[in-house]
Amino acid sequence: MELGKITGIAAIFVCGWGTGISHVVCGRVVFGLHTQHMEMADMKITKKPQRGGRTFSQITTGERGTAVIAAGVMLLLAGQVHATDRLVPSQYSTIQAAATAAVSGDQVIVSPGTYHETITMFSKSVNIISTGGSGVTIIDGTGLGAQGMLVGFPPAPGLTIQGFTIQNCAPASGSGAGIEIFNGTYSVSDLVVKNNTEPTGSAGGGMYVSSATGTISNCSFINNTAVSPSSGGGMYVATGCNVTISNCLFSGNHADTGAGAMTFAASTTSATFDTCTFQNNTAAFTGGGSYSGGPSATVLYTNCTYDGNHAPYGAGAGVFNGFSNTFSHCHFMNNV
Repeated sequence: MELGKITGIAAIFVCGWGTGISHVVCGRVVFGLHTQHMEMADMKITKKPQRGGRTFSQITTGERGTAVIAAGVMLLLAGQVHATDRLVPSQYSTIQAAATAAVSGDQVIVSPGTYHETITMFSKSVNIISTGGSGVTIIDGTGLGAQGMLVGFPPAPGLTIQGFTIQNCAPASGSGAGIEIFNGTYSVSDLVVKNNTEPTGSAGGGMYVSSATGTISNCSFINNTAVSPSSGGGMYVATGCNVTISNCLFSGNHADTGAGAMTFAASTTSATFDTCTFQNNTAAFTGGGSYSGGPSATVLYTNCTYDGNHAPYGAGAGVFNGFSNTFSHCHFMNNV
């Protein structure tokens, strides 16, 4: 038995037996995305039919004959397989069609336009990105009775959502009328979430985040409503999160509690609001701008502005007794 080592773009460690092989040729490996073979400068590795329940491969070199390698061969590939860009609408007429076709590592690239649809995607690490940004790329849920975007269930590691307006969504059930993120690691940026309505008794008129880790940046949550009795008109951060919300605007949102944004957790949650603006939000009970509550959560507000919010209690910000809250370099004005 001989041991050969191939180096190049990929490193392949081979243990096998053959006819007349005294060395292995080194060279550049070329990978076919949808093929089952690799080619080197003077070598080809192809898959052979199964024998006795085991899969064998055959190595052929231009100089030294062939070797048959058992399935127990260790293949260590240092290179990367390129992701596929799924283009909307040139390749797929809807964002949902592209998301359904995508596999982890792909990107759904959306051109400017108004898309009358809602999107659901579970357990995939797929980026959904617009080419023109939120000002010209709109997901409109008018009359569809569903959340604008629902991602997660089970964990979706490393998902990016960027550059959309999500508007006019009014689901019959569920939390997060505009967008719900559940269970995974996410990066969300350049979203305008507006004019969405969460049904009675649910939470998060604009956005609902639960059991998630990640960042939400440069987003606007405008004129969203969580219908009474409900909480988190603009955003609701729930149990099991570790999120940073930065450079976001919460304006004109409505809810019983936490009209702009609400963080309430029954188990460990950490949330940071950095350089966010809460303005002209209205709560029927408490927390016009924001509200924080729950026995096991920690919330930091830093460099935030509260202006013109309304509520009978805690017009600017409401805080649940015993809850860990820190306000650092925040400004409160015109809250009544």
